[in-house]
Amino acid sequence: MVPAWRIEYLYAGKEEVRILGAYPKVTLAEARSRGNVFRKCLSSGFDSDGRSEHEILRRTAHRECTLELGLSVEDLKRLAVCLYYNTPMSDADKEILVKIKECQNKKVPQAIN
Repeated sequence: MVPAWRIEYLYAGKEEVRILGAYPKVTLAEARSRGNVFRKCLSSGFDSDGRSEHEILRRTAHRECTLELGLSVEDLKRLAVCLYYNTPMSDADKEILVKIKECQNKKVPQAIN
């Protein structure tokens, strides 16, 4: 394992680690500067990949709901194609989407929806 400067933080309820640079290539001053920039990014509601915490919570809830509802990969692909290409959906698929949305609304705080 290569020694590195890193920052540990909580994001969307999960513990994360961000590498700020390899030691000794990156000085302590540089690592602190990078850490400060990263903290500002986090405090504005975005992680280093530009994803908002709300988006991450929503996607996590969607993933959990699809597992709870027992949806197969084929079901999800079919729904994604219908939604992406705006093609007609069967009544069963519409029902699945309603169930997913209801489940998500229970898992994600209303302020975020």
